[in-house]
Amino acid sequence: MVMGQKKKQVESNVLFELSRMMVPRDLLGFFDIAEVKELHKEWQIILWEKQGIFPQILKGFQM
Repeated sequence: MVMGQKKKQVESNVLFELSRMMVPRDLLGFFDIAEVKELHKEWQIILWEKQGIFPQILKGFQM
Protein backbone atom coordinates (compact mmCIF):
# COMPACT_ATOMS: atom_id res chain seq x y z
CA MET A 1 0.00 0.00 0.00
CA VAL A 2 1.34 3.41 -0.93
CA MET A 3 1.79 5.94 1.88
CA GLY A 4 -0.81 8.35 0.42
CA GLN A 5 -3.39 5.58 0.16
CA LYS A 6 -2.79 4.52 3.75
CA LYS A 7 -3.21 8.11 4.99
CA LYS A 8 -6.43 8.48 3.01
CA GLN A 9 -7.74 5.18 4.42
CA VAL A 10 -6.94 6.29 7.98
CA GLU A 11 -8.71 9.62 7.38
CA SER A 12 -11.70 7.74 5.95
CA ASN A 13 -11.84 5.46 9.01
CA VAL A 14 -11.70 8.47 11.34
CA LEU A 15 -14.53 10.20 9.44
CA PHE A 16 -16.59 7.01 9.59
CA GLU A 17 -16.09 6.62 13.34
CA LEU A 18 -16.90 10.29 13.98
CA SER A 19 -20.05 9.98 11.88
CA ARG A 20 -21.19 7.07 14.08
CA MET A 21 -21.08 9.50 17.01
CA MET A 22 -23.20 12.07 15.17
CA VAL A 23 -25.95 9.71 13.97
CA PRO A 24 -28.40 8.89 16.78
CA ARG A 25 -27.97 5.33 18.06
CA ASP A 26 -31.69 4.64 17.48
CA LEU A 27 -31.22 5.27 13.75
CA LEU A 28 -28.25 2.92 13.55
CA GLY A 29 -30.60 0.11 14.55
CA PHE A 30 -32.43 0.58 11.25
CA PHE A 31 -29.72 2.08 9.02
CA ASP A 32 -26.09 1.40 8.17
CA ILE A 33 -23.65 4.19 7.41
CA ALA A 34 -22.82 3.57 3.76
CA GLU A 35 -20.52 6.47 3.07
CA VAL A 36 -19.15 9.67 4.58
CA LYS A 37 -18.18 12.54 2.31
CA GLU A 38 -16.14 15.48 3.51
CA LEU A 39 -17.34 18.52 1.58
CA HIS A 40 -16.04 22.09 1.72
CA LYS A 41 -18.15 23.24 4.70
CA GLU A 42 -19.96 20.10 5.82
CA TRP A 43 -19.96 16.34 6.05
CA GLN A 44 -22.49 14.26 4.17
CA ILE A 45 -23.43 11.00 5.88
CA ILE A 46 -25.23 8.55 3.59
CA LEU A 47 -27.40 5.94 5.31
CA TRP A 48 -28.72 2.71 3.81
CA GLU A 49 -31.81 1.10 5.26
CA LYS A 50 -31.17 -2.34 6.76
CA GLN A 51 -33.19 -4.99 4.95
CA GLY A 52 -35.87 -6.98 6.75
CA ILE A 53 -36.05 -4.77 9.84
CA PHE A 54 -39.32 -2.96 10.52
CA PRO A 55 -40.20 -0.75 13.49
CA GLN A 56 -42.68 -2.52 15.78
CA ILE A 57 -45.27 0.22 15.24
CA LEU A 58 -45.35 -0.47 11.47
CA LYS A 59 -45.66 -4.27 11.64
CA GLY A 60 -48.93 -5.47 10.17
CA PHE A 61 -49.33 -2.56 7.75
CA GLN A 62 -49.29 -3.41 4.06
CA MET A 63 -47.39 -1.31 1.60
